[in-house]
Amino acid sequence: DLTLRTPADEKRFQLGSAVSTVQVGTGRIVIMAQNKGFDDTGEGDPARTTAINFNTDREYGGSSGFPVGSTYKLFTLIDWLQHGHGIQDTVNGNIQTYPARSKSFPANCDGGYYPLRDTWTPRNDSGRSEGQMSVLSATKGSVNAAFINMASQLDLCDIRDVAVSMGVHNADNTKLSHAPASILGTNTPSPLTMANAYATVASGGKLCQPIAVDKIVGPDGTTLPGQVQSCAQVLTPEVAAAAAYDLQGPMQPGGTGAIANPRDGTALFGKTGTAEALHSYMVASSTQTTTAVWIGNIEGDQNMRRISIGGILASNLRTYLMKPILASLNASAVYGAGGTFTEPTGTLLRSTTYRAQAPSPSPAPTTGPGNGPGNGNGGGHRKP
Repeated sequence: DLTLRTPADEKRFQLGSAVSTVQVGTGRIVIMAQNKGFDDTGEGDPARTTAINFNTDREYGGSSGFPVGSTYKLFTLIDWLQHGHGIQDTVNGNIQTYPARSKSFPANCDGGYYPLRDTWTPRNDSGRSEGQMSVLSATKGSVNAAFINMASQLDLCDIRDVAVSMGVHNADNTKLSHAPASILGTNTPSPLTMANAYATVASGGKLCQPIAVDKIVGPDGTTLPGQVQSCAQVLTPEVAAAAAYDLQGPMQPGGTGAIANPRDGTALFGKTGTAEALHSYMVASSTQTTTAVWIGNIEGDQNMRRISIGGILASNLRTYLMKPILASLNASAVYGAGGTFTEPTGTLLRSTTYRAQAPSPSPAPTTGPGNGPGNGNGGGHRKP
């Protein structure tokens, strides 16, 4: 029980956690919570208090964000669909090596291809090749190699631009990376930003800016207006429907987020993410609300797969934390009674086999150093 008195050097307290929930179709913030109380005096117990809001951008709470891991695969999926591919297409989930300076990843903002400086061999979480699979299966099992294979047939700059179009930005306002490893989640948006991006899918492609204040009531009862709702259609309803259908896989038996599903009859979609065992993420949505959960290091580099809290590995806490939140929201008189997601149709349901092509040969070295693929296997981390 983390509420009990524990020594100040207890390593588990170096982990932070945050939850953000937004209402689909309005952007209203329904939940914003974290595991540490607010204290900006410097006198509070550092194991239990902080002056930083883990949920928001640096501008609003001092956080520079955390790597979102495989929840970022949403944007490769969206770009895949926008380019006419289908969710039943067959892609290659085998581990593959991409040589330095090879023209493996199209990138129109880099003159045609992303300039790989180093040889890169992204791994699957299972540690093994997974073979040929549908995009549906790749999403359900969060197979890194399959999504890297998909990205190699798209354009890294386009994938980044898809994320931007859905309101995604790093919490410290630095430019989103479009390096190959960004496909696996090296960028650092806030939990609120990720919840809002997934809510865009749940709303049929409509992005609504987060709203924290509905109205202001003064001590004399005077009421002032709050933030004005601001929404825009950024995805076609057809693409949003196909993405929502695909993302229901992780919430079903055998999916990476299945434990979080309260199985109360509410239709849900979601996606999990892990960044080098230092941070874990999950975003899940009904047709009414979308919730993002982050748990990770705020000091040090603890391997969350080696820390147990209440008999649960810290890396798996995201699903156990998400489940009661979803159950409560689904049972709410205001935010419950979620309906079913729109069924996808047409070419987005088609099935085509895309086999991995051997990376192009590396050209002779040039004087320019180029750029690396990013930080390893979609990991790394950033402090608040």
